Amino acid sequence: MPHKNSTKLSHKERVNTIIEYIDAHIENPVSRLDLDTLASVACLSHYHISRIFKSHTGEGIHQYVKRRRLENSAKQLLYSKKPIQRIAESSSYNNFPAFTKAFKQYFGCSPSHFREKKNTVRLL
Repeated sequence: MPHKNSTKLSHKERVNTIIEYIDAHIENPVSRLDLDTLASVACLSHYHISRIFKSHTGEGIHQYVKRRRLENSAKQLLYSKKPIQRIAESSSYNNFPAFTKAFKQYFGCSPSHFREKKNTVRLL
């Protein structure tokens, strides 16, 4: 059954609210960007938030948050002199090998190699 236009607009507004919340809190490692918190921000149930977010963005909430954290880490590697360990921690990766693995999967190289080749990398 198709959604009414007002429902579609409401869903889009809620997804935008979630994205704005994530963007505002992505650099704070103590911010909770889990499903419970985001469902509360959007005033939706777990089931609905996951389904609606994916239908509007094409990716799940967890994947979106992970991607944004890794992209934020890449910017820090390029534009700051912070140690990579601190960048990992500020991206909510308390396990450095897990950060390195996720970073390598997303960007195709280790964080240290990414930083070394920063003159050839263009981000956002």
